[in-house]
Amino acid sequence: MRSGKMRHSNSTWSLSAWTNHYNKRKRKSSPEEPPEPTRRPSLVETVYDINRIDAKGRSLLFYAAQCDQPEVAVQLINAGCDANIADHHGNTPLHEAAEYGHIEIVNLLIEKGKCRLNPINALGQTPLMKAVANDNLQICKILIKAGCDKDSLDHLNRSALLIGLREGSEDSVLYLLKSGSDVNIVDGEGHSALYYAVFSTYLTSLLIAKKLMHTSKL
Repeated sequence: MRSGKMRHSNSTWSLSAWTNHYNKRKRKSSPEEPPEPTRRPSLVETVYDINRIDAKGRSLLFYAAQCDQPEVAVQLINAGCDANIADHHGNTPLHEAAEYGHIEIVNLLIEKGKCRLNPINALGQTPLMKAVANDNLQICKILIKAGCDKDSLDHLNRSALLIGLREGSEDSVLYLLKSGSDVNIVDGEGHSALYYAVFSTYLTSLLIAKKLMHTSKL
């Protein structure tokens, strides 16, 4: 009659030890496979997290946009980098590219990155406002043709048109007027587009003031 007690072997046993033993036997019985050819990993593949941000909240794509590196930007976008990650001030890669006039980057972010056209930073500024403030006309055209909001307001209740008039961005202002921007918006201090056109120390063209006088209700 068998005893109810389980007999224990004096030898020790573990799953890991068995696995190691099994793998050794498998290697002995299997022909050696040729080593896989080594391939140098790309820059993107060496990044642990493609959307990792630094202490300022800025991603790799943010810096590629800021420094006008379209080749790097397209690699990052193709690898899945989020084009809408904003830094601690709310600025996105599109804000940076629009501010510095990096046309190719702007096109990449819109067409390949599928970025938002109207992200708002901590000051309520959109990429269009950044472009207008620096009179980057080509960027303004790209953003407006892509369907951005021309009349979005910042934290001072200023539209891109008012910002452009204040900064003396004549080319961008003329294009905004041609594109149908609202000329009747008044900022937080009660200043209209016509006010900025008349009292701006930057604007030298009377054409803007004349256009505003014909279209403004104020």
